[in-house]
Amino acid sequence: MDTTTLAATVVIGAALVLAPIAPQPIRALNTPLPTPEPEPVIEPAIVANYDHYGTLWGHDAVTKTEADLAQARAQGHAIDEWNVTDRNGNPLRIVRTTDPTSTFLGGIDISVIPVDDAATTPEPEILETVPANGCLLGYDRFAITPGAPLPDGRTIATVEDPLGSCWRVTDDQDAVHYLHRYGQLIRYTSGVVAFIEPEWAGWSSD
Repeated sequence: MDTTTLAATVVIGAALVLAPIAPQPIRALNTPLPTPEPEPVIEPAIVANYDHYGTLWGHDAVTKTEADLAQARAQGHAIDEWNVTDRNGNPLRIVRTTDPTSTFLGGIDISVIPVDDAATTPEPEILETVPANGCLLGYDRFAITPGAPLPDGRTIATVEDPLGSCWRVTDDQDAVHYLHRYGQLIRYTSGVVAFIEPEWAGWSSD
């Protein structure tokens, strides 16, 4: 290597070493990490669908079922509904749609939709709350209205005004009870529910 080439090599090397380096951005330690996108919520397919002969042919989510029912209603399909309970007392909504233009299986579809108890049970009306006092239990006194508890562990669903001395009460399992209109429906702090009739209830006449 001659002197000229050596000198050029030294100059180039020095230039590379002394060349300024562009500063690289450094993330501050207190900069929060980017928030990940939430995962999509998959609605469970809890609605059972049946044909005209009662054969199960699939399941859908409640949202899709409601959208299908709205579309069927808009298209003039006949829609019939029933509210029932299964053998375990769980509420169900049965919906039958009939397409008058279809000849396939009579154009009938049946959907069995589980009902959320929390969304359908009204809040009971509490008339009075008495705190515990020593050995005496406290209690809540309820109005005879839908949502109020009954002594057998059931809940009032509907109430009819009394024609005589009793309210005609239907519970959440369709059983009928007759509660004296001057009685008191009480739930103690122990959890026990009792219906207390006035002492003179047996003397009254309708």
